[in-house]
Amino acid sequence: MPTRWRNPNCSPRGRRWCCSLQRGWGRLVSLTTSVCVYRRSSSVARLGLFPLNIVLLPGEQVPLHIFEPRYKLLFARVLQAQEEVGINLLLQERLYEIGCRAQVVEVLRHYPDGRMDVLVLGTQRYRVLELDRSAQPYLLGTVEWLEDRPEPVEEHLRTECQELYQQLVLRLRGESAQSEQLFEQLQQQELLSFWIAQQVGLELLQRQYLLELLSENERLQWLVEHLKAILPRLEAAEEFFRRVRGNGHFAP
Repeated sequence: MPTRWRNPNCSPRGRRWCCSLQRGWGRLVSLTTSVCVYRRSSSVARLGLFPLNIVLLPGEQVPLHIFEPRYKLLFARVLQAQEEVGINLLLQERLYEIGCRAQVVEVLRHYPDGRMDVLVLGTQRYRVLELDRSAQPYLLGTVEWLEDRPEPVEEHLRTECQELYQQLVLRLRGESAQSEQLFEQLQQQELLSFWIAQQVGLELLQRQYLLELLSENERLQWLVEHLKAILPRLEAAEEFFRRVRGNGHFAP
């Protein structure tokens, strides 16, 4: 098992895939439904879905280029009605049932043919209960909103995660103005886990796994293990390059 999944319970490959629907878009699946009871809000809504090969996290801003006719229509309606769109990971014909609602915060460019560049912000997570592709050219989902379990954040986890992230930044960027800016942002985050997850180059399924966890403490614990695993590997890589620069010999 790869080092990044040191704890088998943190590995999506250690989970049983939950396949709840089969549509033309592939299977609607989740990484965690076999072991996790979702905390739901009381409301159910209909949401236009934009399946993508990305995982949008709450609080994350992502630029998107909208060019397919059905999604040009979707975003035109979203902008006109000041609504939001749902982004779900689409990977190897699997549509993941846990997604993140996206608010269009800025239209960066509008092309004459209806294409557009937009900047979206991840807001609230949801679970798709039902898919409908008959009413519109794009997918409509009946969704329920998801919330974290009500629990106090363990300060020792938050502090350890911050310290490990700072070590990573210093190793990669050194003491610089950019590092200081990141450290300032680090202290301002309410949901620290989602912010750090945006910064550390996670793979798609790792991001999806964190998106599905309904506990800030569990997300922080996963990130602590992940950072503890990659920091020694980064140090070993730096030592390798030092040896190469020294013609294969350790520097005196």
